[in-house]
Parts: sequence; structure tokens; C-alpha cells
Amino acid sequence: MREKGKVVACKNNIAKVKVIKHSACSKCDRDCPLSNSESHEQEEMIFDVKNNIGANQGDWVSIELKSRNLVLSSLIIYLMPILNMIIGYFFGQWLGIKYNLLPSEISGIFGTLLFLFLSYLFLKYINFKLEKNNRINPKIVKIHNDSRYNNYLLKN
Repeated sequence: MREKGKVVACKNNIAKVKVIKHSACSKCDRDCPLSNSESHEQEEMIFDVKNNIGANQGDWVSIELKSRNLVLSSLIIYLMPILNMIIGYFFGQWLGIKYNLLPSEISGIFGTLLFLFLSYLFLKYINFKLEKNNRINPKIVKIHNDSRYNNYLLKN
């Protein structure tokens, strides 16, 4: 996945790049009742990006994040907590029935909350490890010196 943005700050080997987040409707040329809604406005986002090619503040750049990494990250972030909650419910229910401490439904709810919390801790750990991995993080791949980027929709 490639996006274009403007470097707003540089420090050491990291650049802060401002990118416009486009909605799906912003690329559509059809008239629809939703197109005048505020939900289709563009938002600006700032990313910390690895700057190996020497981009400076004010430069227009292309940043890249491999699509494979994006899909894998999305699967981990969204599916893991749901699966852990389901597993936690049945594990809690099993413990409730086996040891007869609480009614099985209540122990299932406690198991769900416990496994949800454990998935949160695991995701924090994964995030900590992946931040150090250079293959996962986005990086600047090209500096644009073309004047057409000066009129890009991005504000200073």
C-alpha cells in the first residue's frame, strides 16, 4: 500500500508525515445523496515513518507499507480478542461446572473478561516486538519534487 504525504518534521532517522485519509466515496464520481454529508470529508493523519532516503521537512514523499503486513495485523487485532472471548467463556463455564464455585454462566462471563484482558496484554506485547521489526514499519520510498504536489489537498 502506497500513500503520498508531506513531511512535517524530521528527527534522526524518523520523519513525521502528514497523509490525507480518503473515504471510499471521495474517489467516486457519481452523484449520491451521501456525497454532501460530512462523513465523506477527508481527514489528515500523521505517521512516524522510517526515513532512510533523506527526506527533509516540507518534502512530498511516498510512504509504503506492505499489504501482506497490513492484512496480517488486521487479522490479529480484530479476530484474536473475539476468539479469546469465546474460548474464555467456555473455559470459565467448564471451570464453574468442574469446581462448582459459581454458577456456570457467571464463571463463563468471568472467563470471557479474563481472556479478553489476556488478549489485550498479548497484543501490547506483539506491538512492542513488531515496532522494532524494520520489515513491518512503513518507510519513505520516494521523494517528489514535482510542483503538482504543492497544490495537493493537504494543508500546511
